[in-house]
Amino acid sequence: MGTVSIVAVILWWSIPLCIKVETNAPSAHQKKEVTVIGYANAFGSPYLIFWLIIFSLVFATSQSTGQVILGLATIALLSFLEVVDSVRDVRALNLAFVSTKPSEFLTQTQETSHTLSSVGLRFSEITPIALLALQVFYGTGHQAVISTIQWKSAFLLTSTLTYPLSPLLVILNSFGPTFVFTLAVPLIALWNTPPLPYPPSTAHNASLRAALGISLYYATLLLGSAISSAWLRRHLMVWKVFAPRFMVAAVSLIVVDLAVVIGFGIGFGRIRQAVGRVFRNMPGANEAAGTKQN
Repeated sequence: MGTVSIVAVILWWSIPLCIKVETNAPSAHQKKEVTVIGYANAFGSPYLIFWLIIFSLVFATSQSTGQVILGLATIALLSFLEVVDSVRDVRALNLAFVSTKPSEFLTQTQETSHTLSSVGLRFSEITPIALLALQVFYGTGHQAVISTIQWKSAFLLTSTLTYPLSPLLVILNSFGPTFVFTLAVPLIALWNTPPLPYPPSTAHNASLRAALGISLYYATLLLGSAISSAWLRRHLMVWKVFAPRFMVAAVSLIVVDLAVVIGFGIGFGRIRQAVGRVFRNMPGANEAAGTKQN
């Protein structure tokens, strides 16, 4: 399992993009036609593959019922991305109809791309993914009590307790669902986002806002758990209910921040560099991909 994942990461790092460039010359007197397959989702498709590599590790360490929940949650995530993309298209059409020059909005020129980007990311689009991460955590059989830790996952690869492999498998089994669905948050900003003709750092800024949004969501949960634990510190069930929930909220925030750093820093960072190399010779591509031409 680990070897296959390492090989998959190396292949993704070497060839991160999911696009294909085809050149067609009908005759000697006609101009060449260049078709970029996968252009409309040049950011979202490679990030989805990056996410699926990490998802496979969490899937392998989960129980059978947990794997069913993870599969259904993945379907829900992809469906939600398509719904969000459709809603954004409707907002863009509404802007086009109320503008004085609707043709410019429909062609998405460089001058109107800044206005079109305003129909992008909203905090209300991040909240369902955060709720999905919480749902998957509890749906895979985990709770905020020590007795629900699935210790059998420590013996997934070996028949005896092996350090540090066994503890890592238990951690991946317990907090992997939260990690992997937090890692999917940048897809909200990257899904069906072409590299042109959007203004500089549009995808970068939207991905960063998505990452900060889900971190803020879990930080709010931690704050609420801390206030509840402090207010009910003399309650009979403080060490049975409130304190474990506070500890799980604290660890979950650390896991979310780690997922944000890996997803935005490594996943999106690598895709952004690859997009810049492919489209740097096109007008405006250097700015759209956030790179500079030598």
